[in-house]
Amino acid sequence: MEGTKGIWNKWIFLFIPCLMVSHYNNITRILHKDIMYVRKEHRSLRIFTTEQGVVSDSRGIKEVFDLLHNPAFAFIERSCFINLNFARAMEGCWMVMKQGERLPISRPMLPKVKDTIMRLWGG
Repeated sequence: MEGTKGIWNKWIFLFIPCLMVSHYNNITRILHKDIMYVRKEHRSLRIFTTEQGVVSDSRGIKEVFDLLHNPAFAFIERSCFINLNFARAMEGCWMVMKQGERLPISRPMLPKVKDTIMRLWGG
């Protein structure tokens, strides 16, 4: 029975949705549920997580967004998308995150962000 439990845990580990990030000689596995938001800063992509802090990636923001393929993620401006599971409230053109951070929402994206929130949060 114990052997079966070990195999089961291994299979669960393999199928947890994650993002693999390769930056120079480092390879990092980031679980989707740990990603709070992703922001393009200068020429680097910065992935803000709950467990691993800030992880840098050299890919484009759209490429990473497409790799996640998760309805909980939504763009709030061209250079930033968030995990709506970490959003606490939307105040005007600002998204208030659970950690207290306030991220700007671009005016062109505001209607789509509202629609996504209403659909995901059930409003």
